[in-house]
Amino acid sequence: MKKLIIVIIVCSLFVFTSCSSANKSKSATSTTATLSASEKQLQSQIDDLFSQLSAYKNIVSNLQSQIKTTETTTTPSTLPTASANDEVSNEIDKITANIKNLNDSVSILQKQVQTIQDSLKTAATNIGVTSTTLNGLSVIFISNNIDVGITGSSPAGVAQFAIKLTNTTASLISNLDVTGTITSLQSISGAMASGYPQITDAATLSSIAYSNGGGNTIFFEAYGGTKSLSIPAGGSITIRPKISILATVNNKLPATTFIIAVNAVTYDTTATK
Repeated sequence: MKKLIIVIIVCSLFVFTSCSSANKSKSATSTTATLSASEKQLQSQIDDLFSQLSAYKNIVSNLQSQIKTTETTTTPSTLPTASANDEVSNEIDKITANIKNLNDSVSILQKQVQTIQDSLKTAATNIGVTSTTLNGLSVIFISNNIDVGITGSSPAGVAQFAIKLTNTTASLISNLDVTGTITSLQSISGAMASGYPQITDAATLSSIAYSNGGGNTIFFEAYGGTKSLSIPAGGSITIRPKISILATVNNKLPATTFIIAVNAVTYDTTATK
């Protein structure tokens, strides 16, 4: 009877270890490149639990070997006492309980890893040029298509856009980062004054970094700068990227239309207490 109990435990342990290892392998293959520090820490804990499970498997195997040895070497007059059998039974019960606890711990940690991976996937919202709501963030283009007339060396030609971001979740959105482009439908680079084009946030909510390789498209990033750009649960903010252009002396820039597009919005979420 004792042998049968141990064999059942060993078989169950082998099945659990094999299935868990297979799932672990598939998860590692698909997520290694994007594991965060928290994921790595949880994965390390899972690895430790698998090591403990392996150790318990060895203990059960040793107990099984001891019973086999006892069965082949004892005679009716030297059979194990009831006390010895109880000791083995108690040890098996302890191992069974430990295996259950480890099984539960692995399940909890794997769910935590999955939660982190899901949050990473949903923290980036690809937008484009159309107002939309994704992952609890509403993005509305109040103005995204602006005409600018012929521009000389003074005053500067200006196109000011407005993008409203609304937090529709019950959590605080923080570390908001918006990347996108502002594109001119006409070529304006040939007679552009030094230091132009310039992009700022007319709402003064965000810092804006931008780059222009001399073509018709300027790439920008709006972010918090020295402070976190955040939106409270149910709240909203409006950033107003403004592009300014200026021609060199005695030259003019042609009339054009500027179009703004948002490539992506990234952010962190913090549950409201």
